[in-house]
Amino acid sequence: MQCPSCGAQGVQVESRDMSYAYRGQRTVIAAVSGAFCNACSEAVLHEREAERVAAAMQAFVRQVDGAVVG
Repeated sequence: MQCPSCGAQGVQVESRDMSYAYRGQRTVIAAVSGAFCNACSEAVLHEREAERVAAAMQAFVRQVDGAVVG
């Protein structure tokens, strides 16, 4: 499979833990399923998985911002 972002070959369909950083804080979103490029680290996710990842990122942002404010 070819990466839609960089054009490299070697995109693998699998589940991986994804790291996410916000304001110097890091979290891991577990078992993200999708197509991952080994060359540029781009991830192509199905809509439902992308929504799950976005929700996890938003929850982490709220957590970090709450810790800063509170």
